[in-house]
Amino acid sequence: MKPLQRVVAAAVLILSAALAVPTGSAAADESWGPGVPGQFIARLSPGANPSAINGAVGGVAEPEELTPGSSIWLFRLSPDVDVSTGVGRLKQQSGVNDPQPNVTAELPEFFGGRRYFWTDQAPADPSSPRSAYAVTQPALGEAGLPSTQTTGSGIVVAVLDTGIDATHPDLSGRLAPGGRDFVDDDADPSEVANQRDDNANGLVDEAYGHGTYVAGIVALVAPEAKILPVRILDSDGTTSAWKIMRGVRHADVSGARIANLSLGGLDLGDLVEKELEQTFEDGMILVAAAGNENTSDQRYPAANPGVLGVTAINGTTGAKASFSNHGSWIDVAAPGVEVISTYPGARWARWGGTSASAPVVAGTAALVAQAMPGADTDDIVGRITSTSQSDQISGVCAYGTIDGSAAVRQALAG
Repeated sequence: MKPLQRVVAAAVLILSAALAVPTGSAAADESWGPGVPGQFIARLSPGANPSAINGAVGGVAEPEELTPGSSIWLFRLSPDVDVSTGVGRLKQQSGVNDPQPNVTAELPEFFGGRRYFWTDQAPADPSSPRSAYAVTQPALGEAGLPSTQTTGSGIVVAVLDTGIDATHPDLSGRLAPGGRDFVDDDADPSEVANQRDDNANGLVDEAYGHGTYVAGIVALVAPEAKILPVRILDSDGTTSAWKIMRGVRHADVSGARIANLSLGGLDLGDLVEKELEQTFEDGMILVAAAGNENTSDQRYPAANPGVLGVTAINGTTGAKASFSNHGSWIDVAAPGVEVISTYPGARWARWGGTSASAPVVAGTAALVAQAMPGADTDDIVGRITSTSQSDQISGVCAYGTIDGSAAVRQALAG
């Protein structure tokens, strides 16, 4: 159930594209997505010895804890150990709970093989970069923006993505301190183009610029919010359950009120679900893209409890975007077609997808959060969902298209 003012009673779909778990030592009813070969995650009970467990299951490297005291551990076995075998070995160990593969996820634009690319846009006036893509651009016309009463001041929005070009003229000086790179494991969350085809799909660095583009949309909607860059996706647009959990935890402890995840895939597993739901209950709003396959099949983390799932509309017409996923498991919709935003190298790009609609909602959440100091996550999300309009997109999502100005007005009214 999604604790966002509603209850969705739906069976978890066992997707045909998921990595099937055969009967045997692992439970036959699990339906995870594909995982990082040989990598498994589990929560250990107090007193359990991770090193001893690692030796018993055939670990090829020392186990790694998510954060000190988290009790969530990553075990690295030989890459040729299949899911059933690896999960089965962990289940046989005392003190091991919820073992699962380290499931992979990727940019929603890439999921299922669909590829979308950017088109560079020259700024209308080089001396005034923001004139290139004002928040009033037609592509954002159905979001009830701009809001003239709040700006997101005092709110930190984490962008968990491919990194950010901090030197871009429309992002420079707008980033919060404490950014982190969980791909290269360092403190520099910059966009990186490594000139390699890391996922062996015949394309090189196809995700480069995605994080900068997403951050620019947050900055458009909430111009005085601070953006915390957290790199969890590589330049080919892939990540994992482990990196997602690390990124979310880092955003939480770094003071982010909102986190945007323009990524997704198949079921990420119980550990991720519990982690995200707890994060929401602890006070951080999680916003995720619902995907671009024009399907009603659930995609995660947008479908997880405690996550505000976002699909896309055409901002100039208000109609559902042709590519956007749909269904009651998605909370709201926002513009996501031909939106102009920032791109590395002081450039701008016209692009689209639910990756664009999610940061519109994340930015709107920052506007509402500023208007409601001290409010809990349910109250902030409630202002966004209760003011959304479903006239043109009935059945596409649970609540409808967001209205940023109406949400802020309602928040200020108390």
